[in-house]
Amino acid sequence: MGFGIDYQKSIATTALIFGLVFLVQALTVAPCLWLIGKKGLKFAVFWGNAAQILCYVFLALARFDPIFFLLAAIFDGIQLSLYWTAYHIYFANLTDDGNQGKEMSLNVSLGAVAAIGAPAFGGLVIAFFGYSAVFVVISILMIVAMIPLRNLPKHDDKVPLDILKTLLAISPKKEMRSLMAYAGVGVSQITTTIFWPIFVLPIVIGGLTGIGFLGSIIGLFGSMSALGIGFLVDRFGAKKVLNFVSPLDSIAGLIRMFVLTSTHVFGISTIASATSESQFLTVDSLAYARGRHSNIVAIIVQREVGLSVGRFLFLLGIGILFWFGLPLATVFVMTSLAVLASRLYPSESRANL
Repeated sequence: MGFGIDYQKSIATTALIFGLVFLVQALTVAPCLWLIGKKGLKFAVFWGNAAQILCYVFLALARFDPIFFLLAAIFDGIQLSLYWTAYHIYFANLTDDGNQGKEMSLNVSLGAVAAIGAPAFGGLVIAFFGYSAVFVVISILMIVAMIPLRNLPKHDDKVPLDILKTLLAISPKKEMRSLMAYAGVGVSQITTTIFWPIFVLPIVIGGLTGIGFLGSIIGLFGSMSALGIGFLVDRFGAKKVLNFVSPLDSIAGLIRMFVLTSTHVFGISTIASATSESQFLTVDSLAYARGRHSNIVAIIVQREVGLSVGRFLFLLGIGILFWFGLPLATVFVMTSLAVLASRLYPSESRANL
């Protein structure tokens, strides 16, 4: 990170800053939901993108003062609440029980098109121009992308809010299994996107450029696995697929700590990205179906709270442990246990609020 911090404390600080992101997300879900109810889904998506741009601007400025890391984390958390809460409410309403798996997998795969090329491009930009340059480029691209969103035809996309059902959906007493399931898949994603690249940086040929191409590989295989899993969900049911995929994701995550060469990194990255993406898709499929048969807004709020609180607690705990010398590889052991919690998500027969 620079600023005179050694490697071990840099990892700890990174974990704690990301922990702040998800703490802010958890705290802002309620006001963001109120805004969605008052202003609509498009309003939330637009200003979520605006918050993301500010996040990248602050990251570009962080080379001058570390306080900008904290500002970036705050706006990133606001972006997560605004954008993703609105997005999942909208998309869940579009799916149906018979074809939900296919619809979700195609949507994930289309979104992964950018994820395939972006990491490699970002790695090249960082290698030649530095971190600040990539944040500036991303900000410009996002501003351009917001122009058509701002000019979409106006229509009423406000969503009704049932306060009682929403509170019940995030009640640990009633919904602990659901919240823990999302905490588990959230931890898996955090380890894949944050700690895995840090762990393999000294191993991968090409340094930051190699890490960028590794991210593209993860995106590619995640997209391919999502396509296959979507069809399996429609054929066999999300719960059966989840019970099969979750242990595989746990094993793949644990094996990461034993990689020694770039070939090992390539192999485990492809497998882990496929199992992690598949697990996320199946839990979301269960949640979407549950929401359509009860209250979609309440279930999506449950999703966002479970993910954000689970990630925050995980990052806070390991951030403190890293500060006192915990080896980075230990995070893979913790993650391999945490991801098994995804199997706790209620089946369709037990899904009503």
